[in-house]
Amino acid sequence: NFHIDVGDGKFISRSFSGLEKLKAIKSYYEEIKCHVHLMVCDPLGLNGKINYIEEYSKVGADAIAIHPRSHPKNSSINNLFRSIREHGCQPGIIVELDSDYSLAWQMIQEYQIKWIVIMGVPIGYGGQFFNPKCLKTLRYFREQSLKHNYSLLIEVDGGLTFDNIKECVNKGASLLSGWSIIRGKDLYETCNNYQLLKDYLSE
Repeated sequence: NFHIDVGDGKFISRSFSGLEKLKAIKSYYEEIKCHVHLMVCDPLGLNGKINYIEEYSKVGADAIAIHPRSHPKNSSINNLFRSIREHGCQPGIIVELDSDYSLAWQMIQEYQIKWIVIMGVPIGYGGQFFNPKCLKTLRYFREQSLKHNYSLLIEVDGGLTFDNIKECVNKGASLLSGWSIIRGKDLYETCNNYQLLKDYLSE
């Protein structure tokens, strides 16, 4: 899996596109699943801007995660989930460090969401330190999914290191998203770090 971040410069202060990155990945490795994390104010482009859901689904996104607080007031969050599904993608919810867990769980059940991304750091910047509060969040959603016999893919995003990654797995994460943990000075070192991480997680 590849996790691709997108920012509009408004929902978060940084602006960056993942379209070209997504196109490149899919052109070489069509079978690889690509998850898109939208940090944007208007995912559907209702206010005359880019329709992020349409644009990213067109170039190969397999799943698109949104922030529940990101939809415009003249729309509903159900419209976002419906549009993601209509474009052939799996919808997901981003759970931030200060999110209301119980409200997020209600939304998961109401809209039949099968994938969530739990943030280990505040959104918007890479290279941040992991917040241990994330472990409590992971545990909560795993317990809820087990209690209700609900199939839920739980991803953790940000701040992952060799010191905390196994604990994230133990608390319920089944998908791990991180760049700093494997990043090297060149491609060779990055690939080597990735293999070291795989070996560490299999111990």
